[in-house]
Amino acid sequence: MDTTRELLRHNADRSIEWFSALAMLVLATILVMPGDTMAGPSFREFDHYGLNEARLAAALGIVGAVRVVALWINGRWPRGPMLRIGGSVIGAMIWGQIAWLITLGALLNNGTISTDTGIYTLLAIGEILSIYKAAFDARYERG
Repeated sequence: MDTTRELLRHNADRSIEWFSALAMLVLATILVMPGDTMAGPSFREFDHYGLNEARLAAALGIVGAVRVVALWINGRWPRGPMLRIGGSVIGAMIWGQIAWLITLGALLNNGTISTDTGIYTLLAIGEILSIYKAAFDARYERG
């Protein structure tokens, strides 16, 4: 029980980072499943940038897996907060780009904004807040 409590306390300040990393892995898993997940009109803009399902799944899977490992070793290595900053910067860029491309695709093809826009935008904002938190932790570690 104490081990579980300690694990939860240790990761409490990193919950947004854990959520984002796991969301990347889940999205990557969904994209590699059979069928054309990105067939909808909101995803048409992804093709203009060469982001098909396989490439997006690979990028999300790699970044998500690296972030999970970095979050796991954080606190056990002095450079952990720096890894978290890097992961959150990359996460903010990924979620921001996905939000932008879905919004652009929806507006150009449907004329309406998809609900996905809000979700991916909030993920990007959460990552930006995580950058601040990890930077605070990096300053704290240095004294």
